[in-house]
Amino acid sequence: MLGQNVISIDFGCKNIKVVEGRQQGNGVVLEKAVAIPAPPNSIKDGKILDIKKMADTISDVLQQERMNSKKAVIAIKSTAIITRDIIIPYVKKDQIEAIVKMEIARYLPIMLNEYVTEYRVREEFMEDNVKKIKLLVVALPKKIVEDYLELLKELHLKPVALDITSNALSKLFIPGVLINDEIFSLDQTVSIIDIGHASINVNIISKGVIQFSRLITTGSEDIDINLINSFNLSPEDAEKTKIEQSNLRMNADLTADEAVINDAVKSIVDNWIREIQRVFQYHLSRENNNKIDKIYLYGAGALINGLSEYIRISFNIPAEQIKTVSSVKTSRKTELIELSGYLDASGAIIRR
Repeated sequence: MLGQNVISIDFGCKNIKVVEGRQQGNGVVLEKAVAIPAPPNSIKDGKILDIKKMADTISDVLQQERMNSKKAVIAIKSTAIITRDIIIPYVKKDQIEAIVKMEIARYLPIMLNEYVTEYRVREEFMEDNVKKIKLLVVALPKKIVEDYLELLKELHLKPVALDITSNALSKLFIPGVLINDEIFSLDQTVSIIDIGHASINVNIISKGVIQFSRLITTGSEDIDINLINSFNLSPEDAEKTKIEQSNLRMNADLTADEAVINDAVKSIVDNWIREIQRVFQYHLSRENNNKIDKIYLYGAGALINGLSEYIRISFNIPAEQIKTVSSVKTSRKTELIELSGYLDASGAIIRR
C-alpha cells in the first residue's frame, strides 16, 4: 500500500466521498477527490440497500474522474457497529484473539458467527501486581461486510481494507501534525465531531489513539426538515437557507426574518448539544482522569455560521472547525474545496 495509489470510498447516507491517493509516510497524498449524491434508497445507517444502483453510480464517477487504481479501501459508520473496551490478563500476541472471542461471547449480546471482529491493543498496564492488556474490540455484522465486498466486486476493485470512520480519522492525528496550522499536542484529549446529514459521530482521541466513539442519530437533516415544515421551503432551499441565513454567533446582526430562521436552526443545534453532552458525561465518568481539552468540528453541518463559537460557549471548551490537516496533502492535480469533507476517506488509506 505504501506509495501505491488506491481508491478510498467514504459512505454517507447523503453523499459518497471518493478519493484516489496514496500513503506517504504517516500521512496521505490525494490525487483526486469528488463528492457525489448517494442514489436514492441505496444506503441507510451504513447498510447498502441496493448494491447494483450504488455500483452503477460509483462506476460512472470513477470513469468520469479517470480514477484508474484497482485497489480500494472503504470507510463506514453505522449504529450496527459495536465497540467495547475489554481488559484481559497479559498473554502473548498469538493468544489474544482466542481470549477476545471468549470475552465477546460472554459479554456482548450478539451471535459471534454473525459478526466480524477485530481488536487493537490500547495499552499494557499493571493492576494489583498483575500485568494486563486493555483492548478496543470492534464487531461488525458479516452481512454488512459481505455487501461491501460484493459492491467492490461489481466495481472490479480489489478490496484492501474496510475501516470504521472513527479509526480512519484517528490515523491522521499523528505526532507533529498541524490542525489549522497549529501543532496538535498528543498531551491533549480532544473530541472530534463529524456533523453529518443524518448522524453525528462523536470521537474522543487521547495520545493519538481513539478512546471512545459514539454515533448519534441526529444531524443537519433535522435542521432542513424543521425549516421545510416551518417556512414551507423546498429541500434545496432549506439547505441553502441553513447555511446562508443563520448565524449562531453571539450578538450576530440579523434581520427580523433571519432571526426567526436562526431560532429554528438553534432549536435543533440545542438538541445536538444535549446529545453530545450525554456522550461527554459518559466518557468523563469512565475513569477519574478522563477529560476533554478541545473540540474539533467537521462535516457538512460544521459549515453553519457561528457553530464553533456556539459549541465553545455551550461546553466552555475551546472549539473550532477543522479546515486543514497537515497529514493530508494534495497533489498539483487536485484542489479540494472543503478538505474536512474528505478526512474519513483520507485516513482510511493509511495502513499500519
